[in-house]
Formats: sequence, C-alpha cells, structure tokens
Amino acid sequence: MKTSRKGERNIMQSGRQSRMHLLDIASTVLRDEVFPILRDDAVTNTLRQDKLLILLGNKLLKKYRAKYHHKEIRSKLRSLGRLLLAIKEKNPEILNFASIYNCRYYDLTLKTINELGGLNEQTGCYRAPSYPYMIGILLKQVGKILVSECIKDQNKYLKTNVEEFLHLLHEDYGTSVNKTVLENQLEKKRNKGTEIPNLGDIQILKKYLDKNRSKYFNNLKEKFSVSDWKALAMYTLTTLQLFNRRRAGEIQRILIADVEKTHGIRDGTNDDLYNSLTAAGKQTADQYMRCVIRGKLARGVPVLFHKTHWECIKLILKHRSSAGISSENPYVFGVPSTNNKCQFLDACALMRDFSNKCGAENPQSLRGTKLRKHIATQSVILNLNETDVTDLASFMGHAEKIHKDHYRMPLPAREITKISALLELAQGDSVSGKDNEVPQVGSTNATDPETPEINTNNTILGTSTLTPCEKENDENFSNAHKIGKTETRSPIKLRNCKLNNNSLLVENDELVDDPAPLEEPYQWSPSSYHPTSDEETSVNGTPEKNRKNKKSTWNTPERQAARKYLNRFIEKKELPPLSFCNKISKTYIPNRTGKQLKAWINNQIQRASSSNRTPQKRGVKRMTWLTPERAIVKQEFAECYRSGILPSLQRCANVIAKYPVLKNRNPTTLKAKVNNEMQRRKKLSTF
Repeated sequence: MKTSRKGERNIMQSGRQSRMHLLDIASTVLRDEVFPILRDDAVTNTLRQDKLLILLGNKLLKKYRAKYHHKEIRSKLRSLGRLLLAIKEKNPEILNFASIYNCRYYDLTLKTINELGGLNEQTGCYRAPSYPYMIGILLKQVGKILVSECIKDQNKYLKTNVEEFLHLLHEDYGTSVNKTVLENQLEKKRNKGTEIPNLGDIQILKKYLDKNRSKYFNNLKEKFSVSDWKALAMYTLTTLQLFNRRRAGEIQRILIADVEKTHGIRDGTNDDLYNSLTAAGKQTADQYMRCVIRGKLARGVPVLFHKTHWECIKLILKHRSSAGISSENPYVFGVPSTNNKCQFLDACALMRDFSNKCGAENPQSLRGTKLRKHIATQSVILNLNETDVTDLASFMGHAEKIHKDHYRMPLPAREITKISALLELAQGDSVSGKDNEVPQVGSTNATDPETPEINTNNTILGTSTLTPCEKENDENFSNAHKIGKTETRSPIKLRNCKLNNNSLLVENDELVDDPAPLEEPYQWSPSSYHPTSDEETSVNGTPEKNRKNKKSTWNTPERQAARKYLNRFIEKKELPPLSFCNKISKTYIPNRTGKQLKAWINNQIQRASSSNRTPQKRGVKRMTWLTPERAIVKQEFAECYRSGILPSLQRCANVIAKYPVLKNRNPTTLKAKVNNEMQRRKKLSTF
C-alpha cells in the first residue's frame, strides 16, 4: 500500500510539472524539481506568478545547490506566499510582493506577521515564534534583491521606497518583534528542559544494534537478499551515528568517494609512528580507521570506523547494484528510487525506531542532538582542560563557543555540591565540617586550576578515560620509579601527551626519544634541602605552595637531575608539558614543583639564547663637550639661538674646518649640539 501511494504521488508531481505555468525567469531546477512537489493551492499559485519570489528562489538555489536543501527552499517560499496572501486580503492595493516595500504598508506588514505568528496581545507570546523571526530575515533578503532590480532598471523612485522600508525594518523590527520572539523561545526552552540520555540506555541501544548488525551481516554474507541488505545498511548507519555522535544529516550523506579515502595508522604512510607504539597501542591502531566527510558549513569532520563497521560498509557497497541502487547515486547509504533521484536512508527516523525497539527505559532521550549534548556534558564531568575541549569540539564539528554555550548542559550535582559550598564559604560558614574545603565533582584534586586533575576511574560511555596504550604506559611509569619507599600515586594530569618507557609524545604529536632510560632513577637525598622555619612542609617533606614567596638557589644535585632528564628540551629550546615536569619532580626532585622545574628550564633556554646572541654594533662613543668647544659653538651660532633656526650641515662642516679644536666632531653632532642648546634656552625662557 505504501508503494502505491508513493507511485501516485510521483504521478501527481509529474502532472503538475506538465501543466505548470511559471514565469520565464524561473530556473530549470526551480521549475522541474522545486515547484512540482509543492501543494497545489492558492499559496503555490501566488508564488508561480510573482517575479520577486521567483528571483528569490533562483538565488537560493544558486547558494544551496545540494538537493537536500530543496525542502528548506520550498518552506521559505511558502512562508512568503502566505504573508502575501494575508496582506492582499487586508489591502487590495497590494498586487505583488514588490508592492509591500512601501513605507505606508510597514505597519500593515508588521500586524500581519504578528497574526500569522499567533501573537497574543494580552500575554505578549507568540504561538509559533520562529515564523516572525524567519520572515524578518527573508524580508531583508527579498528587499536587497528588489534594490538590485531597481538599479538594473534605473528605477530610482522605487529604489528609494525600498531602501526607506528596509531602514524601518532594520530600526524597528528587532524591538517590535525579535525581542519578544527571543524571550518566548528562551522561556519555552527553560520550561521544556533537555533530558540527557543515561549510560545504561546508551549501552542497551548499542547491544541491540550490534546484535542485529551481526545477524544481517552473516545472512548477507551467505546469501544475498534485498531485505537483509537494507537492514544491514540501516543498523550500520545508526551504529556509526551512535559511536561518532555525528549529526544525522552528516552521517546519512556519507559519500562513496569519502569512504574510499579511509585510512588508518598502519597504511604504509605512518610506519614510524606505528612502530613507536606499544603493543596495546598497535592493537588499538589495528582496530580503527578514519575518513573525513563534509560537515556543517562545509567543514571537514572526521568519522572513525571500527574494523567491524568497515566490513559491513564494504559488504553494503559490494551488493549496491544487486539491491537496485543507481550508479549515479553517490551516497554509501543510498536507497532505490522510482523518480531517478539520489535518495538515502533517514538517520533520524532510524534512531527513533531503534530506540523504541531496543528496550531502553527512556527511549525519547536517545536522539541525535541529545547524544551530542551527552558527550559534551561528559567533558565537564571529566574536567577536561582547554586543549582537550578544543579537540573534542573540533571532532564534533562545533565552534568552541557553540560547544560550551549550547551543547554543554548544566550539571545539578556540580551546582548543588560545589557552588553551594562556595556560597557558604562566602558568608563565613564551614562546609561539611571542614573550613575552606570545597567538595569536588568529577575531580580528585583541584590544586592546579589551570590543569585540573581527574580521577582515572571516571568513565565515559562505559570505557576508561585512558586508552589501553596510556594505561600500560601509566602503570609502567608508576611501578618503575620509586624513591626507596612505596607511595600512593596521585592521579596524573591529562595533557596532549603520552609518556612511554622510552619516548614522549608531545603536544604536536611529534615522537621524541628519551636520551636516558628512566629505569635507573637518580638517587636524590631529601636531606640536601632544608626548608626555613617559615615554610610549610607536607608529610613527605615537600614544601607546600606557600614557598613560592621563599626562593631558594638550586643546588648541584637538583641541577644535575634536571639536566639529565630534561636536557633535550633545553637543546631544542622547547618547554616540556607540565604533566611531564610534575612526574620528573615527584620522582627525582621532590623538593621542587613541576611549575618550578618548568620555569628553571625556561631560564636555561633564555640564558643559552642570550649567550649565543651576537653583540650589537655600537655607535660612536659619546664625548663630553669641552669648554673651548662650547665657547666656539656659542660664538659662531649666536644668531641661530636668537632666530630659532637650525644651521645647515654645510655650515656646521665649515665651522669644524675653521677651528681645529673641533676636529673630533662631525657636522651631525655639531648640529645636534646647537639644537640641544636651543631647546635648553627655550625651556629656561618659559619659567
């Protein structure tokens, strides 16, 4: 039944296309693809014969050339058509959309927009606040097109009217309409709230998708079936959306050309990087591949494929022709079409369907945008630093400000526990029985506000925050470097670096060899440093942060240890990551903090740079003017002092040649002497 209805709809569209009467200025795409799908009613008939709206349609098609934008273009045209019909009913003098651009009709236009938006005069609320906001933007766009047409036709009178109407629109519309629209939208958003999916429902959906994807993959591998092929494509598409948290429109329009460029670390081009990884790192690299697809605003956004995802995609592409997909369809998840259009699966509809079938407790929360907000909110729980937040926003295809302002959701736990504690401290109350101690949410240590420490047991999507490679290296480091006693190792600070036994992956992903193996720690004696009585010391003898005001000279063992493990940074004139400095200081220089160690390295780099700097050429050594010289200058340039006019260089040269006592002076120096004396006398005359 569904197929017959679709066939009937295609026949009706073809009939409307054959008997449609559009203006000749309409483009081919507007005539053949946009208008035939519009409902055949009074609004569409008005659009067909309005020159200005046809020009707008042509311009929008030039700006948005992808076929999936046609639906949005139809919506904008129909919104303007409804506005034109409503104004015509109120004032018969309005014949077309260009007639609206007259200052006499501005109030009428504003009143009609408020009626169509459902404005309640008593409450000041719109029933559909998005409509007035969109119409305001479209009126400005159409007005600019009309001004361009007036310039072409040299119609200065109409051009003046349109510009005056646009001036009113620019000055008044924001206050009269948009301010109320914004308040209504914020109120609805506040009352509606946003429910973030919980980890249990995400895991249930993941297991459901993996189970069915594996089932249809095995069936299709044994014997081809169109139903099995389509089912495999649907489950694979939703799995990729759930794993990568991509927008539905981005993931459903993956191109075959983009997938063909999929690559991994072990593809022949990154052998050096692959060989430098540990066994766990190589295992992770073997399981995942990456490609770049078109994102929002034409950005390139990455998509990660597990090897099981990649096998499913290869099988889907293998049986495309058998499933009836046209060779002209460029999409990986394309579907058969009866009207020669390149169609693809709808990721939003599939996510709704599978979330209801998987057995989740709250299936309404399992939606594309809410899943993206979930991963953005997890970054708050994990206390990621600015660099990690920027990397996450870049992967998600967000601008960093949008990522923080719109996708991050407020955490009630942080506000209740942390902010309430700060408010109590502000009024002099103690918190949890301990003065000046603020509970931390998602963090085990808040001593460094610039680089917040996180608990390595925090998980996101059911996995550890550290990769297997990082966990292995972390354990090797902590087990191999003890200072004669067993101590509990505090959570490390996350940076864009990974510490291996023999290498350090620094912030720019450049692999740097460690010149000295860390298996033989430098034997440091804490007795070599004696803090003053004013300094607070911790249990293990390490001075606390208040010792930053008590500077102490670095002794020989400290300098030797710092140069042994950090000399490569001094030679390359690069500062090491703070997390690496913290580890070195804890293990080898316990009486120095990581920040002090990093500052010492910076001082050594600056000292080396200044010592290698070539001395600058100095000018002629200044000589004191002798009494005979000053007397000659006063005598020869007396008239210059009276007139306030400087002598020429030629005259200065003549004076030097005349008096041998001035043989060590040059004309420029002599002229400067006269100028200085003139300035001195001028200052004295003002008192």
